[in-house]
Amino acid sequence: MPNKDEIDAVAKAAAEIVKATPVYQDTVQPVAQEVGKALKTLGGVINVALAPLAAMVYGYDVIKEQLKKRLEARLSNTLPENIVTPKLQVVGPLLEKYKYVYDNEELSQMFINLLANAMNKDQVEKAHPSFVNVISELSPDEAKLIGVIATENILPKLDIRMRSTLPENKDKGYIYTNVNFTLLGEKAGLQYPNLTSSYLSNLERLNIVSCPIGDGESYTHKEYYKPLEEHRFISNFRQEAKNNADEVETVQGIIQVTDFGKLFINAVLSLD
Repeated sequence: MPNKDEIDAVAKAAAEIVKATPVYQDTVQPVAQEVGKALKTLGGVINVALAPLAAMVYGYDVIKEQLKKRLEARLSNTLPENIVTPKLQVVGPLLEKYKYVYDNEELSQMFINLLANAMNKDQVEKAHPSFVNVISELSPDEAKLIGVIATENILPKLDIRMRSTLPENKDKGYIYTNVNFTLLGEKAGLQYPNLTSSYLSNLERLNIVSCPIGDGESYTHKEYYKPLEEHRFISNFRQEAKNNADEVETVQGIIQVTDFGKLFINAVLSLD
């Protein structure tokens, strides 16, 4: 619980925010009441920080209590004097989009983590405005997948290419039939693990990961690929190809997290 000096400091800061920003004038009375009644708790500090924004977001009342509880948990180790009103450029779109996913644990927690960073003056630089739109373009499975990617040091994958062994087709070369085969979907416990390759394509579109196809980089330690090469999916694929007089080749590759992806992960996941 904050001491008297901390309470006074936050109350003064909140008053200055409202005073300095004309668009917030309609919220002067709610802020003053909040400072007087509830600033003895972390929840009160959070209410003061968000009060100038509440009237600006349609439907905010629906998510207010749940949002406050989750922010209290996320900011429990943050000094009250470090909690600030987040930039409208971030929190406006964030609260609008949060309304539609607040009942989904993975996506809503990403928004909570991003908002918590935007409200911590020592972490504000993490809260890039573009991250709000990135989260809104993820499915719950993709959010889980990012969680696993963030904790894995080794990210091997296989691309599968095939060509016919029939004489008339022998010189036509390989075609890629499956790309980005990994075990990440199984590790993440996805609802639709068979769509992991498609999910990775979306993460690549969002510049979170890079998944080069074909003869690119691969790990020197080939044992990293053994669980993939011996997976039943690959075994069944080889057998089916053999039955159809086709030749199958697996190309070993690496999934890489981009620099943008590292910043995103650091902002929306609680990795500590």
